[in-house]
Amino acid sequence: MKEWLPSDSLNVEIGSPTLIKKAGDLLFVNYSFTDGCNIDAVDIANDSILYSFATKGQGADEFLQIASMDVYRLDDKWFLSLFDNMKREYMVYSVDSLNHYKGKCPPIKRMKLPAISRYLEIYKLQDFYIATGRTAHKYTILGSDSLQRINVCTDYQRGNEVDKDSMTVSKANYGRQYPSATGDKMLSVVYMSGTLAQYQTVADSVRKVWEYTSSGFEYTKENNSIYQQSPMGYMAAGFMGDSVVGLYFGEKKGSAFNYGREFHLLNQEGLLLERYRIFSNLYNFCIDSENNLIYGIAYNPDPKILIYDMNIVERKQ
Repeated sequence: MKEWLPSDSLNVEIGSPTLIKKAGDLLFVNYSFTDGCNIDAVDIANDSILYSFATKGQGADEFLQIASMDVYRLDDKWFLSLFDNMKREYMVYSVDSLNHYKGKCPPIKRMKLPAISRYLEIYKLQDFYIATGRTAHKYTILGSDSLQRINVCTDYQRGNEVDKDSMTVSKANYGRQYPSATGDKMLSVVYMSGTLAQYQTVADSVRKVWEYTSSGFEYTKENNSIYQQSPMGYMAAGFMGDSVVGLYFGEKKGSAFNYGREFHLLNQEGLLLERYRIFSNLYNFCIDSENNLIYGIAYNPDPKILIYDMNIVERKQ
């Protein structure tokens, strides 16, 4: 297996992030060290925190628990969205406004979900929003104006026991979604099944284009808990030009936190092209497609942002 070492790193002191997104020249990471804030905006060029925002609390424009974070582009402008699954609120910020006011600005959009909703992630695609969570179907399509439910689509993967109730199956299918910046396509990882799949937006729905499975899908259930038996597969994914990058673990879950040990490069037909061994404990990453760079959250043991350059890897082969 080929090796891929980081080409650089950032020395900025960050909290203990699990989410990372890039918009323009900034990286946004959660679990800020800044008192009372959830999100840090990291200035890549100056290797420093430019500002922190998203105040912790139960008040207006405050957050109890940020379950998903995303960035997207509209008319060449960047926007950042945050979903609080405890308050059931979805908020959108203009990155230009955040930069101008150093984080001291309100969201440009606030949307409240019904108290009975059980979503864990919400992302904007082209003309609608897509949600996942403790639901009967894998995806719920939400309207662009008020997050009203307009469609459901895609069945869950079934594990070694196909007669599980829908809530158990939804727990077993827990993972994370990675939309493209333009919202026309999306990657999905399912931790327990080691599955990486690509979806395409179609009208008011999404259609699976391909699926790549790295391991089996086995789990057991005791009382209300499920226990993974198959190896952990993909932990994160992203689009890099015409390719897809997956962060792969490949061993049985051994603790509360497991880290990626390989980068897998696939084409957009789902064919595995290359595997790269990495020597840092990566938890999540985001991609700068314009410069073929990967920014990864590493724990060695303290959190750090590492930079992987695809251009250097390709020249070395």
